[in-house]
Amino acid sequence: MVNPTCMASNGHDERPIGVLVGDAASQLSRLAHQEMELARVELRNDLTAMTAGVAGLGVAGGAALVGVVFLCLAAMFGIGEALPMWAAALIVGGALLSGAGLFALVGRHAIGRIGPPERTVRTLKEDVRCLRHPNN
Repeated sequence: MVNPTCMASNGHDERPIGVLVGDAASQLSRLAHQEMELARVELRNDLTAMTAGVAGLGVAGGAALVGVVFLCLAAMFGIGEALPMWAAALIVGGALLSGAGLFALVGRHAIGRIGPPERTVRTLKEDVRCLRHPNN
């Protein structure tokens, strides 16, 4: 959030210092509440999207697991016609472990992209800059 009170002043405010300090405290409090609300909204939106994604991936994973079991059995029995059954099972198991490793890498990469609430961090930096240098 851009702080609308972050403006250069003409230096001719006629209000008493106590009122000015009270206004500043009130504005800082309101700003802190607004920043917390923004962070809460951003995190809630991220959590909602993540929950939907995880649920979808869970259902897809369960269905894929059943399908993979049947495909693996078919592959194993097919290879078992040319080789001993133990060799066919070893080949299919090795292929499955290779695929699992690939999916683990993809999943780790996807989780690594999750970061902090960017808008909140950006507006907090703007607020700090405004408080440190109110004339800019």
